[in-house]
Amino acid sequence: MWETISQTPGATFFLWVALGSTVLFTLKLSLSLLGGGHGDMDAGLDAGGDATHMDGPSGDAHGDTPGHHGSGAAFALLSVQSVLAFLMGMGWSGLAARVEWQWPTLPTLLVSGLFGFSMMVMTSYLTFQLRRLNREIPVDFESCVGSVGRVYLTVPAQGRGRGQVEVTVSGRLRILPASSTGDAIPAFASVTVMRVESDGTLLVAPCS
Repeated sequence: MWETISQTPGATFFLWVALGSTVLFTLKLSLSLLGGGHGDMDAGLDAGGDATHMDGPSGDAHGDTPGHHGSGAAFALLSVQSVLAFLMGMGWSGLAARVEWQWPTLPTLLVSGLFGFSMMVMTSYLTFQLRRLNREIPVDFESCVGSVGRVYLTVPAQGRGRGQVEVTVSGRLRILPASSTGDAIPAFASVTVMRVESDGTLLVAPCS
């Protein structure tokens, strides 16, 4: 096999391009997965960036952590991963065209370039979709002021500690710390959110 490649003009070039880009592509992909799935978001050629976000109080009923962020999900054709995908696709297809199919140089370059470009576009699209999955919706906890919630954990009387209430914030049901404006409020009672304190605690009052 190596003898055939070495005797075919241009085949060695495609072989080294294919091998080098495949190794680097695999290494980059592995590092991206180990780094939490952010992939090319830190690559120098990417156009995407972080969107503005709002920090909020404690998490929701599904275990979200404090301070929700929204990250950009812009489509970027040029990135380290997509360029490596282009070289990998071009290298392997060019090698097959020259060695297996015995194509002339010009058709080989055209077909391998088109195949590499398709690999580049596909990789960019998959990266874009992964970013959309990882993107968290910005949360505005002030939006729950005036809404009705349900006491999840008894809210003590004013000045005697905090309980928890279940309330919808930015379209998601969350369990947040709460304090009463007056007497204690038992579990499962309906309450109205009066305001959000500076520490993220909701000030609630029983529904009349």
